Amino acid sequence: MPKAYSYLRFSSPEQAKGDSRRRQTQAAADYARRHGLELDTELTFQDLGVSAFRGANAETGRLGEFLEAVRFGVVEQGSFLLVESLDRVSRQHARKALRTVEEIVEAGVTLVTLNDERRYTKEALDSDPMALLIALLTLIRAHEESEMKSRRLAASWEAKRASAEQRPMTSRGPAWLQYDRAAACFEVIPERAEVVRRIFAETLAGVGKESICRRLNADEVPVFGDGGRKGRHWHSSYVAKLLRNPAVIGTLIPHRLIHEGGSKRRKALEPVPNYYPAVVELETFEGIQRMREGTPSPLRGRHAAAPVQNILGGIARCPKCGSAMTRTTKGKSWHYLVCTKAKAGAGCAYELIRYHEVERAFVMNADRIVNGCPTPKDGEIDDRIREVDAIIDALDDDLEVLADAVSGRGADVETLVERMRAKEAQRGQLRAELRALETRRAELASPVLSARLEELRGVLEAEPLDRNRANALLRLLLRGVVPNREAMGVWLDWKHGGQSHIVSLDWAFAEE
Repeated sequence: MPKAYSYLRFSSPEQAKGDSRRRQTQAAADYARRHGLELDTELTFQDLGVSAFRGANAETGRLGEFLEAVRFGVVEQGSFLLVESLDRVSRQHARKALRTVEEIVEAGVTLVTLNDERRYTKEALDSDPMALLIALLTLIRAHEESEMKSRRLAASWEAKRASAEQRPMTSRGPAWLQYDRAAACFEVIPERAEVVRRIFAETLAGVGKESICRRLNADEVPVFGDGGRKGRHWHSSYVAKLLRNPAVIGTLIPHRLIHEGGSKRRKALEPVPNYYPAVVELETFEGIQRMREGTPSPLRGRHAAAPVQNILGGIARCPKCGSAMTRTTKGKSWHYLVCTKAKAGAGCAYELIRYHEVERAFVMNADRIVNGCPTPKDGEIDDRIREVDAIIDALDDDLEVLADAVSGRGADVETLVERMRAKEAQRGQLRAELRALETRRAELASPVLSARLEELRGVLEAEPLDRNRANALLRLLLRGVVPNREAMGVWLDWKHGGQSHIVSLDWAFAEE
């Protein structure tokens, strides 16, 4: 009996909870039984939630694996691939989609669409023009449906932006506001608004961001939730973000997703004033912005003109809590590394580590650092890239389905739009992760990694030490550096995976 394999592809991972899986599985079993095929249940290829609109299921999903299985003889030629319909294989442009179908049949596999029980083979497509035409028309319709859903989604958001001054686009707002569904408007959370005003007032009075955080943490002021996440203590980065957020004066900055050269970016649109209730006076907000514009550099503030003094800037981590460590000065010439969480009075033990000893450990152990670099594991990165890519395409499909539902009669638009916002936020995070993974994969190419390690060796061994270049190279190579009293040395956490250890000379911890 010829073998048959079932191929399932869901438009949305949420459909896995519904009838789609049962329906497709049952249809495959019924067809195999009626036509004398042995349905292989051990090697069932399922692209759960992988999009066919972007072609990810053929390029990175299980359909690609199925074709590989045919090429290597795991799936014998003459076998059957059972799909619910052609649009389960591809919703790309008809030209590309037809190429996917042709690749399947060229591999010696009979493609069966269960909705009409039509068989597609190499011989059928070559000898029967009508079969080729039906396939092409089906694929054209499938792609047009996906494009229509995409346009509906864009149109839905455009309409909401146009009416933003009369009605909020979604119930999502800044952390100091809450959405009143009955009144369809935002309301101020008084205790949080007071914290926002306190931060602005103290900044205008000349108090630094770190000092503000220490005061808030010492006063046990509750931390705001941000995007569904809630930190354990106040950070200067959040205070900085708050100080430049125009939402405090009631202004919304909407964004539009722009497609350029195969990539996507967010483009800021015209501000919408009076969208939120203001919690800070306009004069106060503008005063803060003038103070920010007066700093020499948006990256390093008042220190921008000074040379880099800390080769571990941005990568030193506290051995107790894992928070970032910063270089601080006591007196005129004593320099230490200290946990930022402890410095902000947020709970970690305040312990000073002599910076000079840590730096000397790097200089004296340049060979050990380079030779101890772990071997990269490219396969793990490739697997994660495929996984993230598939999830992103699944989210694209989710958004198309939700956009279609928004335009339906009796739809709970507010709930649907809220779900769309959540999925868009998740998609944005995954795209950022994907870009980082692809950058890491490029960086792990053996010649690139070797060249950077050799350059690092040269920089650490040179006199005088170029701290700026040393810091740049270490940040390219390492995820974190952890000076540890118990280990009597420093742990290096490499970006490509793995750890190594160097022993510090004249190791010394100091007490405050």
